[in-house]
Amino acid sequence: MWIFIISSMIMGSIYFAIRKITKNKLGPADVWFGFFQGLFLHPIMLWVCLAIETVAALCIENKKIGYKKFPFIPYMAAGLIGAWLIQFFRGITF
Repeated sequence: MWIFIISSMIMGSIYFAIRKITKNKLGPADVWFGFFQGLFLHPIMLWVCLAIETVAALCIENKKIGYKKFPFIPYMAAGLIGAWLIQFFRGITF
């Protein structure tokens, strides 16, 4: 159980750092959803989740959006579902 609490803290801190680096372009709900993602994913799968989110965002958002806020939670949900399914079918548990 502790591994998922640690995973939650890692994922939340990653999104918090991204929020600060991008000068609050990610909303606070994105950071909280990052904590939520970590409760369901093993630390190994966090990087898979981030990769799925990044690829989905780059494929769908094909216009220049660097100057404004955009909802990132749909991509985070897709990353969580994709990484959780991979984790489930590979049998990564502790």
